[in-house]
Amino acid sequence: MGTMAMDDLPRDPFDALPHYAERLRAEFEPLPHAPDADTCAQLEHEASALLMSLLAIEENAVARSGDDETESGPEFQRLERKLDLVLELLSARLFEASAPSERNVQMSAAGARWALGGSAPAPGSAGIVSIYVHRLLPRALRLPAEVLHDEAGWLRLRFLEVGEACRELLVRHVFQQHRRHLAGTRRAQRTP
Repeated sequence: MGTMAMDDLPRDPFDALPHYAERLRAEFEPLPHAPDADTCAQLEHEASALLMSLLAIEENAVARSGDDETESGPEFQRLERKLDLVLELLSARLFEASAPSERNVQMSAAGARWALGGSAPAPGSAGIVSIYVHRLLPRALRLPAEVLHDEAGWLRLRFLEVGEACRELLVRHVFQQHRRHLAGTRRAQRTP
């Protein structure tokens, strides 16, 4: 999979790019000016670490689904389900205290969008977008973003100042989710 530089990405984060839609907790915090270089570097570092953790969780789940059962398999699976439950409960508890409300979010490697309940920030406004991309991770993916044109009740954001390594992780995450959605759609169509 080749890498995409910021200049190679379409101005609109959904033009010709894979994306996925999911019910996620997300918010946009407008700032009086674009985040400075140090803030962008820190956000990129944190986003890369979060995406690497998420990809490890997802890849581990895919690897487990193809494993042959051994004698220790069922016991290991029960233990793993218990650990997943504990993590989910802990995440839910943390979300109750601090996370934004859930909304239908569409996300690509270049940006995100969701329906607004109120007025949108002005196009061109800069800020930080926070998206909780997985129910077991109580930390948000936080990236600098710019508000694009207002689209009748939708907030459209384009990620800013994301380096190549972080962009590649975003592409992998979005592609994985997009592929999972397509597989689910095909399964649903085959099932009577």
